[in-house]
Amino acid sequence: MSTNYLVPVAVLRSLGLSSGYHALTLPDDPTTFLVLATEPVTELALEEAPGVIPLYPENHGALAPPALRAGGASAGIKATMTQREALQQLHRLWPHLRP
Repeated sequence: MSTNYLVPVAVLRSLGLSSGYHALTLPDDPTTFLVLATEPVTELALEEAPGVIPLYPENHGALAPPALRAGGASAGIKATMTQREALQQLHRLWPHLRP
């Protein structure tokens, strides 16, 4: 299984991960990556890192986190969108994303 995360750019770089993820800078926030973790070891590293916001599937019906809404506004993410709706908007820009 894979999990999506919002990760500060500096945090992802400091982890020194060489594989196990795909990352895309949010369109309106160059300091934050949307990361798709594809390996358990990467998920563990991200779960323990400071400033990381997990986008768990069980929360897809909840309002999207403010960082996701603000960072993806130009991609069509609205303030009232759920996490799933916001990720679906970003999926158009980034096919790796699994909303």
